[in-house]
Amino acid sequence: MPIPPFALWMLEQEARAMLTRLARIRPFAMQETMLPAAGLLPSSQVAIESYLMRGRRELRRMVKSFLRFLRIAASRTDAATAQRRTTSTCFTPATWASGRKAAGTRATPRSAWP
Repeated sequence: MPIPPFALWMLEQEARAMLTRLARIRPFAMQETMLPAAGLLPSSQVAIESYLMRGRRELRRMVKSFLRFLRIAASRTDAATAQRRTTSTCFTPATWASGRKAAGTRATPRSAWP
């Protein structure tokens, strides 16, 4: 049964909201401490920022991939399957930086999606 229009709209809006929140994140280097002595070493700041950038880039890729999935598979899948895909493989914290599921297995390849 295809995804009802309202459910499809809700899933799309949630994904777009995630992209908006992601775009509003300020770089770690822009965060200043109250005391200069409490600040991080420049090399540490660079390492942290590059790690966070990779995570944001991967999350953005996953959200855009989910939006493509919704456009392509909306007529072939049901709302429960689309929602399950959102929460199980796309937006779990373990997948943000590493691209893996929480259990440590590889995330579901796009070719295996319904």
